Amino acid sequence: MTGLAQDRTAEHRRGYELTVVLLLGLAFGFAYFDRMAMTFLAPYVVKDLGLTNTQVGALGSGLSLTWALGAFLIGVWSDAVGRRKPFLLAFMVIFSFCSVLSGLAAGFGTLLASRVVMGAVEGPFLPICLAIIAAASVERRRGLNVGIVQNFFGSLIGTAIAPIVLVWIADHYGWRSAFYLSAVPGLVLGLAANGGTSAVSAATGLTMPYPYWSSRPGGPLSVAVAVNRCTTSVADIVGYLDRTNAATPATIAVASLVPFALLY
Repeated sequence: MTGLAQDRTAEHRRGYELTVVLLLGLAFGFAYFDRMAMTFLAPYVVKDLGLTNTQVGALGSGLSLTWALGAFLIGVWSDAVGRRKPFLLAFMVIFSFCSVLSGLAAGFGTLLASRVVMGAVEGPFLPICLAIIAAASVERRRGLNVGIVQNFFGSLIGTAIAPIVLVWIADHYGWRSAFYLSAVPGLVLGLAANGGTSAVSAATGLTMPYPYWSSRPGGPLSVAVAVNRCTTSVADIVGYLDRTNAATPATIAVASLVPFALLY
């Protein structure tokens, strides 16, 4: 009986862990979908609003700068109060409405404001997600789960699917409709996380101690994300940021799943 109980406990743990990875992977993937929308829709926006190259660069660098600051500052705040679910739910709602605001923009000022606010709330999203995953995963699968959330879902949804879907919508229904569509997944996931199953609620409401210090919001992981975003911001400003095509992130996403079946 003891062995059977242990097997059931292990199976429950795997199911819980997979729920965490799936939920947070989709959430981060669509957060990145929103972030990258301006990159793929820029030609349409520039033509319609008459933006200059400098203004287009400012949209990218402004979002990256607040992304970097938010990753550290709000990450520290989340760590200090020991809560994660309220932050994640609020972020999903806010960045979804920022996408709507981007679609409603009549000029550069409104568009910049929406992108800057989006960066501030999406920046801490990944560090908090990774902290939850680290706490919910067994030790031998922590690295894999982090890779799946960041590299698989982020690359697949944010930089492989996004350009295909958004550009198609912009071609047929206009760039504003593409921004409106970007808002829908975040709102749906926010509702699912807030009122879904007990496993989903537990996944986003973890309060257990962090298994290692580097996974804490505000720890080395958050600092690394912030530095990366600052670098991206500078690259946007000077004009030497090379954008990857859809094939590269898709390849990375598929490759990251190779050991998945063996470890679960």
